Amino acid sequence: MVLTNEQINVFRKWLNDYGVRHDCESCGRKTKWKIGNKLISPFEIGIVGGVAQLPKKQLPLLYIICKDCGHVRFYSSISANVLPDLWQEMTPEELDPDQEEW
Repeated sequence: MVLTNEQINVFRKWLNDYGVRHDCESCGRKTKWKIGNKLISPFEIGIVGGVAQLPKKQLPLLYIICKDCGHVRFYSSISANVLPDLWQEMTPEELDPDQEEW
């Protein structure tokens, strides 16, 4: 799903408000990041009777890309308040109950 300029601006504001660092974990440079213009979702493929099954619940993600090395960072669109109305009012823990805290 392609994001609107308004949705990208909401994400940009969220990144700034939370003080997301510009240092890249991969190349170590303090760089500019390209904000991805699509909402994406990783998913775990289950196998039932030898047939791949997609999960009913998925975590919608936003992403930014390091302009130097291409490293990608992902952020929850629910936490960033981008498109929350398209998803049930679920916390990330409810979407993925197996996740570990650190």
